[in-house]
Amino acid sequence: MEDNKPKTVLITGASGGIGRATIKLFAEQGWQVIGVDRQEGYPEFPGDGLYIQADISNPRDMQEIFNKVSAYTSALHAIVNNAAYQITKPLVETTAEEWDAVMASNLRSVFLCAKLAYPLLKQAGQSAIVNVSSVHAVATSANIAAYAASKGGLLALTRAIAIEFAPDDIPDRHHQVEPAKGKQLATDFLSLAMVTLMVEGTAGDKG
Repeated sequence: MEDNKPKTVLITGASGGIGRATIKLFAEQGWQVIGVDRQEGYPEFPGDGLYIQADISNPRDMQEIFNKVSAYTSALHAIVNNAAYQITKPLVETTAEEWDAVMASNLRSVFLCAKLAYPLLKQAGQSAIVNVSSVHAVATSANIAAYAASKGGLLALTRAIAIEFAPDDIPDRHHQVEPAKGKQLATDFLSLAMVTLMVEGTAGDKG
C-alpha cells in the first residue's frame, strides 16, 4: 500500500456478535477499523479506531456518519454492511411502519452507505463492499416476511452496485450467513477472513 499506511474498513452492526468478531479479525490484521452501531461503544473496540454511535436507518445519521468518516480517513478499502433489524410476526399483523423500519435498516442503509462511501472507496484505488445477507433471502419461513423481503432486495441491490461500481474497481459481494445459528454464528463468522481477501493482497497484507 502507498506510504505503508494501513487499510481502513467500515463495519456496521459493530456491537453485535458478528460485528465484534469481524472488527477483531480486521484489527488483528493491522487494519484501521470504523465501527457503526446504535449501541454505545465497548471496551474491546480498537483504541486507534473510530466508533460512531448512530442509527443507519436514519438518512441524516448516515450523512453525519460519513462526515466523521471523511474527517478520519481519506480512503475506504472495505465496507461490511452487517447491521440488520428483524421483526418476527405474521404478515397480516405487520404494520406499514414496521415494514418500513425493516427496509430502512436492512436495505435503504446499504444504498446510502454505497452512495456516500463511493468517493472514499474510489480513492482507495482497490476496495470492496460485502453485504451480509441471510438464508431467508432465498429460503424463508413463516412470520418473517419483512426481513426476508429486505434480504432478498439486498441480493438484487448487491448485483446492481457491483455492475455500477465495477469500472472503478470496487467489487460488491454478498456473503450469506444463517441467523438461526445464534451465538455459534459469531465464532463461525471469523471465516470472514475472506473479506480481506476480496481486497487486493492476502488477509495478512498490511501494505
